[in-house]
Amino acid sequence: MIKILHILGYLILFLCNLVVLAFFHSYMNFIFAFAMLILPVIFGMMAKYLAANLRIDVEVPESIIPKGTEFLVSIKIHNATWVNSLNAFLTIELSNTFLQEGNSHKLNIPIQRNGETMLSYPLISAYCGIVELHIDFIEVLDLFGFTKWKKPVGLRREIVILPDENKYEIQDVNSFINGMSEVEESNQKGSDFSEVHEIREYIPGDKMQNIHWKLSVKKDELMVKERVTLTSNQLLVLVELFNDENMALDFIMDTCYGCSLFFIQNGIPFTLYWWSVKEQDMKVYPIEHKDTLHEVIETLFYESSYQEEDLGKNSFEILYPMNDSYLRIGLGGYEMQVQ
Repeated sequence: MIKILHILGYLILFLCNLVVLAFFHSYMNFIFAFAMLILPVIFGMMAKYLAANLRIDVEVPESIIPKGTEFLVSIKIHNATWVNSLNAFLTIELSNTFLQEGNSHKLNIPIQRNGETMLSYPLISAYCGIVELHIDFIEVLDLFGFTKWKKPVGLRREIVILPDENKYEIQDVNSFINGMSEVEESNQKGSDFSEVHEIREYIPGDKMQNIHWKLSVKKDELMVKERVTLTSNQLLVLVELFNDENMALDFIMDTCYGCSLFFIQNGIPFTLYWWSVKEQDMKVYPIEHKDTLHEVIETLFYESSYQEEDLGKNSFEILYPMNDSYLRIGLGGYEMQVQ
């Protein structure tokens, strides 16, 4: 619309000058009319020449960025020509592939001749995930704004945005221990967990709490869940990659990250599980320390979300029927699950 108004205004000025030239036969009006005819062509060719010779570089933070923290995107435009421009435009496309959310920013950047134009653009991500930054082209307008020339750029950068570690804090490990009704507590006040190794027939002396009552009824004889005490990867944590229009997955990841940091700080080894829609398989990653957690979360960010709230839970219980207790992190926060 603005371009059309520029052209109409220019045509009206040109016609007015022709009327004056017709009445007064002024030499100056003739020169002015000739200039008005030739200058749009010259400026258009200059803008085309400038656009063809521009080179763009973009730098983003290499380290992971906490959600809600401002970070800078550095843009460098190299111009080796003698032509400058007041009207160059860069469109930055930002997309969070993990949460399927995105937006765009259009920047008007003046470009100086024979030099480098630098711009630091601040950004803040409201959601965790992998933020992909795309710059597909740069546009250069001529001085009159009549013609626009595009130069393909094709730049792509990724920024890893961590969940908010302070958004969901766990206060007491006993809240987890109390919820594990079928898990044998040790004498160390909840720092030891056990998992089912196999199911066998009852032997006199076995603990009653280890009897698998459902299976015993089906087989019409007592069946016992034989447990082994775990010294590593004791706690099984299932993360639901469920998402909806309210960005539920962002809350789930805040909860997952907060719980994971709590386990690490309190020396509780655990294993993260999630259902991969892409691979149609359960992903399993033991977590030992914070660096490992960050690597695993970054891997998780490349997964696809799903709309079935219990898909991870249902898949886990089909694939791991022997693990009768695990911690599930979903839309309702965290809760112990007992099969």
